[in-house]
Amino acid sequence: MTIPPGLLQAFHDTYFNVEGLGTIRIGQPLPALLRAWMERGSVTQISILGAENPQAVLTSDAENEERHASLLQECRARGYTIVHVLGQANTWQERHVLVTDISRDTAEEFRRRYHQVAVIHATISGTAQLVMDDR
Repeated sequence: MTIPPGLLQAFHDTYFNVEGLGTIRIGQPLPALLRAWMERGSVTQISILGAENPQAVLTSDAENEERHASLLQECRARGYTIVHVLGQANTWQERHVLVTDISRDTAEEFRRRYHQVAVIHATISGTAQLVMDDR
C-alpha cells in the first residue's frame, strides 16, 4: 500500500496522549515522565498499537469499539502491560494502547492482524518511529 502524502502528514501531526505519562510525537524523544516510568519498570521499548479505522478508512463507532476491545483483550491475554492512549489531530481522535516490552517485529504483526497502516515503536533512549506497511 502506498501511503498518500496527506496521510503521512496526518501521522506526524498527531499528538499521542499517553494516560498520565505525557505526549508522544513521531520523530521526537519520548517524554521525560514516560522515560522515567519505563526506567522504574525496567522497560526498554514500547509500541503504540491501534485497531480502529482499518487501513485508515473511517469505520462505524460500533465496529471501532469491537476492534479496540479485541486489541485490549489480546494484549492482556499475552500478558503485556498496557496504558491507554488517545491520538488527536485537529478534529480527529482515535484510541490506541501503549504496550511495554514488545519488539518491533511483534508490533508489526499486530499492525497486520488489525489491518493498520502503521504503529509507533520506540526504545527508551530513542525517538518515536513510525513503522509502516512496506508493500
